[in-house]
Amino acid sequence: MGDEAAEALFVLVRRVGVDNVSVIIAPRDFRHERANVEANPNPPWLPELYGNIGHELESFVRPN
Repeated sequence: MGDEAAEALFVLVRRVGVDNVSVIIAPRDFRHERANVEANPNPPWLPELYGNIGHELESFVRPN
């Protein structure tokens, strides 16, 4: 994400109000693809983190 995209996000947040914005940063959209953390040597907290991210994403409409 470059400066232009970041600036557009700042403008959008200003227009709708910071209380109306949620930001979720994830390596992929877990609504479309579940994380396969068991197959990889990951930190023990990763399954819980990815589960929390997936839960938060469920409230958003899936794009077609």
